[in-house]
Amino acid sequence: MSAEVFALQLTFIAYLQKTKTMKTGEKIKELRIKKNMTQEGLAEKTDLSVRTIQRIEGGEVDPRMYT
Repeated sequence: MSAEVFALQLTFIAYLQKTKTMKTGEKIKELRIKKNMTQEGLAEKTDLSVRTIQRIEGGEVDPRMYT
């Protein structure tokens, strides 16, 4: 496999992970808003920090399975 193909594959994988994360965060935000919850309220119910909720909803991180 050439270095160019490998680099392209890595870029594609990173893109897929990012879009997956964004979709997850967007869905969490949508459901939180439908339940009339604040980020603070969701943080309390999930034992996560408000900053972690912000990162998930903003697509910066993907929530772990146990979360």
